[in-house]
Amino acid sequence: MAFERKYPGKKLVLKKSCRETLDGIDMIILRGDDLVRSRDIPSDILLDQSFRMKSLSILVTVTANSFKDEFRRREILSNQYTSDVVGETRVGFGAVTVDVKSEVGCLVIPRKLKVHRKSISSVVQSRIFQFGTHTTRFVSVDVTTAFKRLQKGECGLVYAGQDDLKRVIEGSRKIDLAFMVLPVWTSKKQIENESSRKTRMKVKTQQSESDRIARLKSKLKEEKIRRKRESAALSNRQKEYRRIHGAKVSSLVANIEKQLIGIRNSIKSSLDEKLSFRETVKGHELWGRFPRWYAKKIQGGWDFDSMVSVPKDYGFVLWKNRQVESIVSETRVLMKNRSVGAYSDDCWYVGYLNDTEFSVLREPFVAKCSETAKLKDWKINNRFETRWDLGVK
Repeated sequence: MAFERKYPGKKLVLKKSCRETLDGIDMIILRGDDLVRSRDIPSDILLDQSFRMKSLSILVTVTANSFKDEFRRREILSNQYTSDVVGETRVGFGAVTVDVKSEVGCLVIPRKLKVHRKSISSVVQSRIFQFGTHTTRFVSVDVTTAFKRLQKGECGLVYAGQDDLKRVIEGSRKIDLAFMVLPVWTSKKQIENESSRKTRMKVKTQQSESDRIARLKSKLKEEKIRRKRESAALSNRQKEYRRIHGAKVSSLVANIEKQLIGIRNSIKSSLDEKLSFRETVKGHELWGRFPRWYAKKIQGGWDFDSMVSVPKDYGFVLWKNRQVESIVSETRVLMKNRSVGAYSDDCWYVGYLNDTEFSVLREPFVAKCSETAKLKDWKINNRFETRWDLGVK
């Protein structure tokens, strides 16, 4: 006998090489006399040790007589079902099979295949027991086509209702085709019950889905109301911030613009005096890239047109355990170039910590308005807490 270990998609057969070990063997199936006579299985000593160590155990024992009895029982049922179908005394669904190797089954039933799934599965298992042949694929055809395919061995079984099965049986008898009505039967009532069960499940599923959607809509509605209230609260708080700090913020922004204008005038004056680029921007290091950018624009033939500054944010930071106010302005510098006939509109974020206690401007910040990430990092690094911009438009 062979020892078989099953793997996904394949079967490994181990023979004489496994006589001295049971490693890698999941199941042994053999006849009783093979246990004594066969040389293709592990020795009786090894089997005895495995039983004692409980690494091997008997799952089921089937006697030859019980196996024969089961065949007789199925044969009796098959004959009874054949007689009942031909005599039109049995109502429901069953199958006619022939002993061929085809793994295709012909279905002669309405399109509601799902309600027949359990019945078809029982038919497949019965055919395996009878002939050892699996039925892995199915085709839906009419009874005439099913009978022709059964004759040619293209279909290993025909699953159908009693009227169509009668036609297949009578047709097989006329041409002496060896056939068998499988000893499994599903009544029409069972099919109706299965159909009702699936309908109830479908309705229940639809109701559950409907309830889920209703709950989701309710939750979304609640969330919308919550966000609306939260937005209103933020809006009120932002309005209050701007009412309290509005005058101070306007003053700080105006001061930033005043200093930028001072830088602009200084740079223009230096360039008019034919000073070098380095000399032109010297002394303006507090303002980062802005002085160098402005000097290059002037050297490129651009003339100043106007400057517009608005508050970007205002708040407080913790600097050496002291609360210090902080301001950031959004300043647009408008320029024009007569030579190329064009205008430019550049936006800058300019900010710092306004340490009034020591009359010092600390941690200056200058960046293009497109560099929002830099502004965010500057706020985080200085532990900035806004008293102006809560994100409400």
